[in-house]
Amino acid sequence: MLYRLTNKKDLETLPSGIIQAIGEDITISLELLEREYGSQRNSDESGGYVLLGETVADLEQVKTIINIDTHPCEYAEYAGVAQNYVVAVYQLNNDYGIDLYLPLAIVPDVLKEEL
Repeated sequence: MLYRLTNKKDLETLPSGIIQAIGEDITISLELLEREYGSQRNSDESGGYVLLGETVADLEQVKTIINIDTHPCEYAEYAGVAQNYVVAVYQLNNDYGIDLYLPLAIVPDVLKEEL
């Protein structure tokens, strides 16, 4: 399932296994968005959001939102307790970005090259 998270309250929608594996990293991303843009913002207009994919099908859905094959990410790094996730940050304009979290097993080669 592809999760779209706008604020820390959205963490409640994640299964406990995901929270244990990557929750702290996602919380940091969401806290930054809330601090800079507010927790009640319209994430389509201000600041951006966090995407968390779990499967190859989720990755294909992500590609309908942002073409990760051609749009360069600002940076990518390992994430999660066991470093078995990758976070890639896409800055779409000066005030809008997407933090994309994916399990290492489904990370496309174009993102692996950024690590």
